[in-house]
Amino acid sequence: MFVALLVLAAIVVFPAGTALAYPQANPSRTLPGMVDKGETFNVTVNFTAPANNFFLVSISDLAPAGWNVTVNATWCTPVATSVTATGNETQIVWGGPFNNGTFFTAVYKVAVPEDAAEGSYTFTGHLQYYFGAAGPYRENITGDSQVPLPPELEGHVSFSGRGAAPDAKWIEPFVVKGFESGNLSHVLWTTNATTNNTGVFTITGLTPGTYDIGIKNWTCLSELVTNVTLSAGVTTVVDFGTTREGDSDGNDAVTGMDFSLLAGAFGSTPAAPNWNANCDFDRNNAVTGMDFSLLAGNFNKVGPLQGY
Repeated sequence: MFVALLVLAAIVVFPAGTALAYPQANPSRTLPGMVDKGETFNVTVNFTAPANNFFLVSISDLAPAGWNVTVNATWCTPVATSVTATGNETQIVWGGPFNNGTFFTAVYKVAVPEDAAEGSYTFTGHLQYYFGAAGPYRENITGDSQVPLPPELEGHVSFSGRGAAPDAKWIEPFVVKGFESGNLSHVLWTTNATTNNTGVFTITGLTPGTYDIGIKNWTCLSELVTNVTLSAGVTTVVDFGTTREGDSDGNDAVTGMDFSLLAGAFGSTPAAPNWNANCDFDRNNAVTGMDFSLLAGNFNKVGPLQGY
């Protein structure tokens, strides 16, 4: 009778959902430092049974909306009694009972959509359990709660002599280089990017940091923007200005050699034997006076990345 009254008193003093009735299990989530679009990664939640008769233990964890989860009972330690994955929600259950000090590891996988927007994404969840017939007791999962996508660089480029955007003549391939800030001798990354018909290109999967960023294409001088900070989960917009055309030999300088090449191709179209696409600076499929004017306007100029 006395024992029954103690149990009844415990249920009254510590109602369902109370997390302070017993020593806590302290569930803690571990996430990667950064994830990329299209990536599948593991989420781990660890906790410890805080007392004997730890029973009907369950984790419910929500990944970001639109991110799909998968789970398998054998990925967990101890092996889970049942698991469910629905959309972005994972539920993992252990029946028990378990003794004080039993260490639990819950693991599930999350797939990042290919079209995920840049930003930092939040996970929320809780652990629920009983001690025998008493409970349920509930604790929020602590530890890591956010995971960012890598920085995204959005480059803007304008073109001389090609009319107003949008226009197919604004679609151009560029080599893009990230240098250690203040040190052009140290290239940290190099990639290729192509502008759309408004002169915009996007590069994803970069490492956070501060860079000097340069661009170069096959007929323009290079351009450099210094001290650009790329932060995880953030799209940084960089305006590289208007291209300076006239580099028909690709050496990042407009010199007499470029003039000679243009002179040799002057008046030609793609069908002509003397056609040279590297002299068609305005991309109109003809080497004309406009191309000469573009070259002349940049004569004797050198790009900041010459030699790099």
